[in-house]
Amino acid sequence: MASRAYHTANELQPGDQRLIEKLVEVETINQLEYKLSNSQKPFDTHLLRARKALEYGLDNKDELVEKAILELQTFLNSEVKDLDALFELGGLLKETGDVRGAIECYERVLEVDPENQRAVRFLVYAYSEMGREDDVSKMQEKESHELDGFHPRVSNPDVWQAWAFADRGDFESAALHMKRALTHMPGDMVNWEELEYYYIATGQREKAEKCRDKIRSLRNM
Repeated sequence: MASRAYHTANELQPGDQRLIEKLVEVETINQLEYKLSNSQKPFDTHLLRARKALEYGLDNKDELVEKAILELQTFLNSEVKDLDALFELGGLLKETGDVRGAIECYERVLEVDPENQRAVRFLVYAYSEMGREDDVSKMQEKESHELDGFHPRVSNPDVWQAWAFADRGDFESAALHMKRALTHMPGDMVNWEELEYYYIATGQREKAEKCRDKIRSLRNM
C-alpha cells in the first residue's frame, strides 16, 4: 500500500521522482523519530530509507540499499550476535538477489538461537530457491519438530503468515495476520513487539504507539 507522501507527490507532479523522493524522505524522518525514541541502533536511518526506496521503486534505491547493507555489515563486525541486524541484512541481501548471503545471515541466527523458528522458515524458502533440497528437508524436519511442541507463538498459522509477508516486504499484510494471531494470545509480548515494528514500517504511528503502550503494560504485570 502506497504511503500518503507517495500519493501526494503523484497528485502534485505525476511521475516526478525528485518530488516523490523528497516527500518520502520527510515521511521516513517522521517514522524514524518515533522508531529511534524506542530503540536506536546505528543502522536504523539507512535501513528505513532503503526500505522506503524499495517499496516505492525510487531511482536511488540501489544506492540506499547498498548504504544500508554496509551499515549492517559494519555493525555486525562488532555485534556478531545481534539477531535484528542479521535478519535485516538477510532481508536486504535477498531483496538484491544475493540469496547465498541471506542464507549465511539466517544460518548465523541459528548459531546464536538454534530454536529460532523465523530463521528456520526463511531458510526453507532460501534453500528451496537455491535447489538445496537436502537442506530444505532438514529445516522442514526442524520446523515440524518445533510445531509439534506447545509454544503457541510458533504454532499459530497467522504468525507464520505474518513472518512470510514481512520477509517479502509486505508489512501491511504482516500486520493484519499478526493482529489476528494476537486475538488468540493477547499476552504474547514478542508478537506485540513484531506488530509494533510492522506498523512503524507502514507509517501507522498511532497504532504503533498503542502497541508500545500494550508492551509496557505487559512488562509491568
